[in-house]
Amino acid sequence: MSEETKLLVSITPLNKDLVHIIGELSGFELPLKKGDIFYEVESGGYTLVTPEPQDVRFMLGRNCFLHQYTVIRKTLKSYTLEYLRSTVIIYSKVLEDFYKFGFSFDHMKKYKKRVFPMRRKYEPDTQFVLKKVQCHVVLKARNIDYNKKHKIFYLQLPNIMLTSTSST
Repeated sequence: MSEETKLLVSITPLNKDLVHIIGELSGFELPLKKGDIFYEVESGGYTLVTPEPQDVRFMLGRNCFLHQYTVIRKTLKSYTLEYLRSTVIIYSKVLEDFYKFGFSFDHMKKYKKRVFPMRRKYEPDTQFVLKKVQCHVVLKARNIDYNKKHKIFYLQLPNIMLTSTSST
């Protein structure tokens, strides 16, 4: 609920449901404007790495995708979005750290996306994910392969050690 609609609840005898509808119709409930950045969190898949010079592949951790879109149109209840880029965040239980790398999904560039933020049943804590992006080790891969069906990344890393340098 936006600050404006919270104020309406506190100063009027209207119930929350009615005030929520008023907030939607007045445009208070969707704060982003055309050109603003919209983030969406998606989880799934794993990242496997092959450190050079070895040919042994091991699982680094589980993936979380932070997709970045730009708002190209806003209605009272929805945004129309255009895909910009993604950040793949990996949590490694073994190394107890977060890793990340940038990636652009070609299949997401082809289409505009319309979202209805008020209808979403589960909204992941985007602020938590954005904070974790700040506490990370950046992976600079020589080669990135992606299996779209299983959401698995295969990274070939230069001669580095995967050790934690961040404080989480």
